[in-house]
Amino acid sequence: MRRTISRYLIVALIQTLRMTSVQVKKRFPTLGHLSDAGIITESERKIIDALDEKCIQHPKYWMSLVWAGAIVTRAKKRGQNQGRFLVQHHHQRDQQVPLRLWRFAGL
Repeated sequence: MRRTISRYLIVALIQTLRMTSVQVKKRFPTLGHLSDAGIITESERKIIDALDEKCIQHPKYWMSLVWAGAIVTRAKKRGQNQGRFLVQHHHQRDQQVPLRLWRFAGL
């Protein structure tokens, strides 16, 4: 469960960076490349592709975040707290990202 949540967060990060970073776009030009690298499964790629056909103009980076949130929600309902630490860790780290970007930009 933790690995799947982490993998989904990585997928969201890669898809976001594909929009801004030439290096990431060259490494992963399509979802097929993410699938070939083992970052997403073939069924996950098909789901994202199907959504891509329905609404072409919007980025799909959020899809894997929804999947990760669903896993955490299911774990909470089952009484499992395994994902709690991971979610708190990523949440705390994500809160620090804007501060780091401001420092990097020299503002």
